Amino acid sequence: MAGLNKIVAMLRIFIAGLLIVAVVACDSDGDALQLSNLVAIADADFTSVEISGDTDTVIEVGATTSLTLTAFSESNPVGTTVDTAVWSSSDSSIATVAIDGTVTGGSTDGEVEITASFGNLTAIRSVRISSAALVSVEISSASSEINECGAMQFTAVGIFAGEEDQPRTLTNIVDWNVSPGSATFIDAESGLLRVTSGGELQVTATSSDINGSRADITGTTQVTVLDNLLAIGIVADAGELAVGTPVQYRAFPTYAADAAGLAVDEPEITDNVSWSIQDSATSGAFASVDNTLPDRGLVTASRTGDGTLTANCAGIEQQVNIVAAGSGLLAELEVVPVNPQREFPLTVQFTGDEIIEVFIAQALFADQPGFLDVTAEADWTITAGSGTPFELDDEVLTINGTGTAMITATFTDENNNDVILSDTVQITAE
Repeated sequence: MAGLNKIVAMLRIFIAGLLIVAVVACDSDGDALQLSNLVAIADADFTSVEISGDTDTVIEVGATTSLTLTAFSESNPVGTTVDTAVWSSSDSSIATVAIDGTVTGGSTDGEVEITASFGNLTAIRSVRISSAALVSVEISSASSEINECGAMQFTAVGIFAGEEDQPRTLTNIVDWNVSPGSATFIDAESGLLRVTSGGELQVTATSSDINGSRADITGTTQVTVLDNLLAIGIVADAGELAVGTPVQYRAFPTYAADAAGLAVDEPEITDNVSWSIQDSATSGAFASVDNTLPDRGLVTASRTGDGTLTANCAGIEQQVNIVAAGSGLLAELEVVPVNPQREFPLTVQFTGDEIIEVFIAQALFADQPGFLDVTAEADWTITAGSGTPFELDDEVLTINGTGTAMITATFTDENNNDVILSDTVQITAE
């Protein structure tokens, strides 16, 4: 094993040396990039690459499609997107490809091979360019009914003159719309329809001619949103809600049985409901909940506190109590030195050089084991005799002479009727 590691190390040094030479001597940036990619492959142990795309690899003349290269290794079977791939087309009159993997149809019908190279790893994907005229757009889905506050994926395909037996997927390149407005698209780019209240609606997918030589062509389908939501359940992912540690909350529906009396599938609807938080105190929200994808339902506490989290959809709502760690009854406040070797009352020897002492304010709450650091939230004051050479800046004390001072930290618990506790300690410089 040691010998193998030595060989791998030598290989990396050798490749790095080639890279240095390439930067100086190569005539093209592509060659230098390929050598740079070899170093990346050696470091990450990539073994294969694969090209993927957003749409079918059949596009109109002048249209575009985006391709992506993904690299895989034994330790990373999910894959990593490659931003430094070297792209090429086997026939630029049929299609060209940009450095970011965007393929553009040329002026000639035909099939072309698009190659993506990543060091010594290569992937190839065929792309066909066709000038056949679009005749119609057809929309399909798993059902013509959607559960209230649910979601459904729609697919659009294009039928082209002379190629009726070769429909092309247009889902990601058409414009989606819905009317009369009782449903809402959260992700209009992918044909994913998220709905709220029940009712009838019409889903349309429109293909616009990029060359302006034909009228827009639209496909239409009718959908029924069932009025069947009975309740919403809220479940938190594992983990305690604490300041600075977000917790994901999820929403699940309870639906009425269908017309045949059978139970209805109840998939997660976290991304379809509206989330909100109500703080128990009047001093402002202690936490916020995200209503944007992909983090919808993610709760983040900015300070200790408690309140209610609400999920609402189609007039149905559910509330759960949420508590950020440290909230509850404020029981004790204590000032301690940052230096663990110090203790109060604190006496220090002043030898003529400036002395800096730093303190911590920590609060004990009835519902939390241990103390919570509230140094930043506390108010700090100093009481000293006239002319005493002590200066306090929040929790930082500067001593420039001898004398005695009292340092006080005061903490107001805004979550519990503004309960106030303070602690005072004595500092003496001799």
